[in-house]
Amino acid sequence: SFIDDAFDSINTLFDLPQDIKNSVAATNSPLYRGYQGIDSPSHSCADSFDLKESFTIGALGNDSNMHGENQWPEISMNTNNNKDHQLTTTTTNITNIKDKLEKYWNAMLECSLRVSRCLALSLGLNETFFINNMKNPIAQMVLLRYPGRNGGDDDDNDGNGSIPSCGAHTDCGYLTLLAQEKNTPGLEVKTKQFISDTEGEAVWIKAPQLNDGIILCNLGDMAERWSNDYYKSTWHRVNNNTGKLRHSIPFFCNLDYYAKVDPKSSVCDISKKKHLIGKCLTKYNESIFAGDYICSKLGLMYDSARPTTTAKPVDADADADADADDAADDAADDDSELVNEKEKD
Repeated sequence: SFIDDAFDSINTLFDLPQDIKNSVAATNSPLYRGYQGIDSPSHSCADSFDLKESFTIGALGNDSNMHGENQWPEISMNTNNNKDHQLTTTTTNITNIKDKLEKYWNAMLECSLRVSRCLALSLGLNETFFINNMKNPIAQMVLLRYPGRNGGDDDDNDGNGSIPSCGAHTDCGYLTLLAQEKNTPGLEVKTKQFISDTEGEAVWIKAPQLNDGIILCNLGDMAERWSNDYYKSTWHRVNNNTGKLRHSIPFFCNLDYYAKVDPKSSVCDISKKKHLIGKCLTKYNESIFAGDYICSKLGLMYDSARPTTTAKPVDADADADADADDAADDAADDDSELVNEKEKD
């Protein structure tokens, strides 16, 4: 399957000689795409240091400062004359890696659109509410390798003093789709409800890959905000105590950069039809562009000054087909007037 092919590609990529992986270090990319090794502190999920390797790819194009080129190892990259790694083998691997991962990317993007339709309906919104804001989303996909360590389950991030594979955190974006290897568990999610026998403390529940072809869906902080906290982003962490390498592929789908995140114009707009969550008082008084929200969460610089001709919010009362057509026309008109952001150092 394309999922198996993607995991084969991850193994091929991370098994490349270290000098080749270092040649596409994320620090070489203005979007911080590419490879980060075990000793990198900048891809940790929490304040603590994570024990993992990562390789990040993202959305192509120039729609925003979060669109751009990906890094791949050069096809002609030599291996410091190491005869154990022939150039022809490296060339074949890199080509296959790109093809298989691009196929997986496209499948996850399509899955994100389908999940977003269901999410909109569950909130009493028009089925196309979210996907009208996903014309060229600022998606990212991170390939992860967690070195195995031996030991029992950790109740805390640092457990018995060992380094966490991925510290406890919530995803800052809109929607995350995750594929994991079935034979190497490690993902845990935190319960929202306290269980009586834990003396008021939340419980970490194991969330392994149940069967082949299953994708875990996780909502992030942006979905929590846009649903006016009706949906919650889930705290989760990874502790790979299997003694074996563990691989996973989170796909972060974060909507179009200029999608306007505002509960007042969606789930809390009581002037329109009654939504499933009923009348509510919005907890968020200011709207924000999805891209700006992600940048602020990631601690990146962004220009808050925007042209007035930005993408218009979708009318949840419109007919689904007409809504999609109108949004496409509006996006085309607005895109021609958008001013490119000045690149930040």
